[in-house]
Amino acid sequence: MTIKYTIPYGDSSFETFNKENVAFVDKTGFIEVIDHLDTKYPVLLRPRRFGKTTFVKMLLCFYDISYKDKYDEIFKGTKIHEMNLPSHNTYHVIKFDFSGVSGDNAKDLIFNFNQKLSVGINKFLKRYPDFKFNNDYTGRAPANFIDEFFKAFDTQYKDKSLYILIDEYDNFANDVLSNDRDLFKTITQSNGFLKDFYKCIKTFTDDVVAKTFITGVSSVSLDSLTSGFNIAENVTCDPKLNEFAGFTKDELIGLIEKLVD
Repeated sequence: MTIKYTIPYGDSSFETFNKENVAFVDKTGFIEVIDHLDTKYPVLLRPRRFGKTTFVKMLLCFYDISYKDKYDEIFKGTKIHEMNLPSHNTYHVIKFDFSGVSGDNAKDLIFNFNQKLSVGINKFLKRYPDFKFNNDYTGRAPANFIDEFFKAFDTQYKDKSLYILIDEYDNFANDVLSNDRDLFKTITQSNGFLKDFYKCIKTFTDDVVAKTFITGVSSVSLDSLTSGFNIAENVTCDPKLNEFAGFTKDELIGLIEKLVD
């Protein structure tokens, strides 16, 4: 048996997949579907290990202005490259990954949640070194932290071009819900830090936030977490998006042909 292509197991850095004979399934055609959804704020749910994180990073590469010079290199030969959509590389994109947030009380959860916000903002600052922002989250509530980021964006860029990607919105919330219902109510109720965080995003959709894209595992926490962001729409059951994650039989056959002689 001869391995023909490399399997990118555990690697979700989409920008490397089109190089060095890496085997991957081309899901880029679903970008066009997302572009034409009736909502600008979709929520898309799938089980763990279905490729959601890779899909989100693909959206980052496609939409983010900082990847414009690498667009052909990353997407050459894919379905979306052939479509040549005008939306590619037209947004400032910030991505947050809320997997791994943990804590036994609201204080610890806020601290760890802020850390995840800081990681996303720091990566944004690296892609846009001209953007000035104090990324110190010490003592800040998450809503205040992101509020200051939005205001800085509005001042420095003066256009509604921010695309927010949120991966694993419910990863830690589901754990909290299963272990401590009172704590879950504390963080999601009125004036809870999670509700205030999403409420802040909604507030800035008038001037700063153009679009959002949210992924998660289940809808169990959806109403509680996004009640402050009630413009979000769960598109999980949209038949046009059925195959955005995971593999179909034909896709799996194609992978086998690339991987096994």
